[in-house]
Amino acid sequence: MNKILIENDNISFDNEEVDVNFKNKSVILNITNKVTINVLEINNSLENLIININDNSSLTLNVFNENANLNLDVVINLAENSIFHGNIGLIGFTENNLNITTNMYKNNIINDLNIKGISKKEGKFNIRVDGKVIKDTYNNIMKESIKILNLNGQKSRILPNMLVATNEVKADHFVTISSISLDELFYLMSKGINKSLATKLLEKAFIFSLYSEDIQKIVNPGR
Repeated sequence: MNKILIENDNISFDNEEVDVNFKNKSVILNITNKVTINVLEINNSLENLIININDNSSLTLNVFNENANLNLDVVINLAENSIFHGNIGLIGFTENNLNITTNMYKNNIINDLNIKGISKKEGKFNIRVDGKVIKDTYNNIMKESIKILNLNGQKSRILPNMLVATNEVKADHFVTISSISLDELFYLMSKGINKSLATKLLEKAFIFSLYSEDIQKIVNPGR
């Protein structure tokens, strides 16, 4: 697997799996064929990210940031017969602002976006997702799932918008903001696990569920 530090403002990927870090404030990614991009730390200087997924192409985007401090706008443009799987896991100790727009311009598109955040100390999340499906398109699938695990009582905001101009689409979104389940915590503690470790285990389970086993091996939240 290649590891890339992105210093250019426009870069293309074709049929590869890469680990990337961003250096610039604004970046355009062009995706051809089957691509997997793993972003295991987002440089806080990144402000604008545009992803163009070409015809008959797919992108799996795995993002994890253990000390997130984002002020980031993301635009994802999906073309004919394209697929996007986005798995974004964030642990925030300060305020995070994340705006994502997905544009489904053509037909036979799968757009599957999953975001999970854990707020700690002074951390909170302001997340807006605009999923757009244009008129006269067909056979498209749009899924949005956004979940925040609130550990500090701060107020997070989630604004999921599905802007659909056609009847030929399957669209679904799911949003939750909650604290750790007391039942799950009690169960682990009843097995002799102290509260601090039990909480960390539940945090890891929350984030790990986003990723494949290969990504889980290098993601270790709550160290």
